[in-house]
Amino acid sequence: MNGSHVNTISNRLSLRPPQRISLETLARVCDIIPLEKNVDARRR
Repeated sequence: MNGSHVNTISNRLSLRPPQRISLETLARVCDIIPLEKNVDARRR
């Protein structure tokens, strides 16, 4: 999820600042952790 996705979602949902921060955090986590099935979390 890139910055434009975060902006689009935030604007569409009229997120308050704490909600936007949470969405940005989720986006960063999704960039770091692969979103695949059967991924071994202990691998990292």
